[in-house]
Amino acid sequence: MLTTLIYRSQVDPARPLTDLDALIHRASGKNMPLGITGILLFNGQQFFQVLEGNEEILESLFSKIQFDPRHRDVVELMRDYSAYRRFRDVGMRMLDLRYHENDAA
Repeated sequence: MLTTLIYRSQVDPARPLTDLDALIHRASGKNMPLGITGILLFNGQQFFQVLEGNEEILESLFSKIQFDPRHRDVVELMRDYSAYRRFRDVGMRMLDLRYHENDAA
């Protein structure tokens, strides 16, 4: 059974993000071979991420995210189980909301 995990976190202002696109590219390269897919939303201050994959692998990844110094106030919002992927053709994508109109997202 496929696990879906959704969390949100705050960016640590003491650790500015310099190249978010490169970070997503590296994460996607690590996650795809592990069968992890999903989407990341970012508004300049907060992350909101949907991850899907094997539960044990997701648990390990989420633990790393919780201790990643770029994140603070990490909160798991939902954990669900499904027979199919919602983001199978996406891999790992990011939508940077800073570059979209408020009503477009």
